[in-house]
Amino acid sequence: MQLIKVSSKGQVVLPKKIRKKLSLDEKSYLVVEEVGGNIIMKKASERFDELASFFAREAKNRKISKEQLLKTLSEIEKETWG
Repeated sequence: MQLIKVSSKGQVVLPKKIRKKLSLDEKSYLVVEEVGGNIIMKKASERFDELASFFAREAKNRKISKEQLLKTLSEIEKETWG
């Protein structure tokens, strides 16, 4: 465990040991979530994989075809972005 400080701009510096262990550099993205009063950070690529697996399972369980999913996503995109 290491103690880090939050800056006036809300920034934190991850310790070098952790950055090295997780292969994080200036091009890395993290997903930040608040869970029960705790802050959880994950590599964005890992969170994306988790979400992709979740959606694949749900689509299979609900018998949603790839075509139906793509059509619905396209409709949502049009409604959202015009």
